[in-house]
Amino acid sequence: MVKALVVAAAAVAAVTTVQDAKDTRGLIDVKSASATRTASGLLKHVVTLYGPVPASGQTGNEFLELWKTKPHTLRGVPGAFQEAPYKIMGPQTGTRPVFTGGEEGTPLHKTGTATVTRRGTTLTFVFSRKAIGNPTGFYYWHVKTDYYGPDSLCPRGPCEDNVPNRSVVVKQPL
Repeated sequence: MVKALVVAAAAVAAVTTVQDAKDTRGLIDVKSASATRTASGLLKHVVTLYGPVPASGQTGNEFLELWKTKPHTLRGVPGAFQEAPYKIMGPQTGTRPVFTGGEEGTPLHKTGTATVTRRGTTLTFVFSRKAIGNPTGFYYWHVKTDYYGPDSLCPRGPCEDNVPNRSVVVKQPL
């Protein structure tokens, strides 16, 4: 019995963190992203930005993208993948949908809910495994941000950041 509790506690304590350089313009430059599990077994992702998280999606959004299996990259498109992810969107807080689709011509399909909290420079996403297709053993994740700043700051459209950089995903043990 004691051994099972120690193993369970170790699983809860496992954290994967990816650090990111101050490498994009705009207010939504990611400093770090981490994943762990809560004591009750829910999945928890924390995204920390270099500046305050904008309160409204009018100026930008943060996306936590998740897959049950490793996605394939789209060549020449940084941060893009062939397989559609499960997505959770910030910065709006409270109960938020976990969904697939929503791209042009693709219907949005809600697969569950997440709790999103925003404090200063940090966004926290908490959700169940069931919301992302109930993966076993591990899943993959990636963070993408878009900031819709003035043309002087973001002359070619939104300023974007990807964590990990480019089209790389993190394999997260469950």
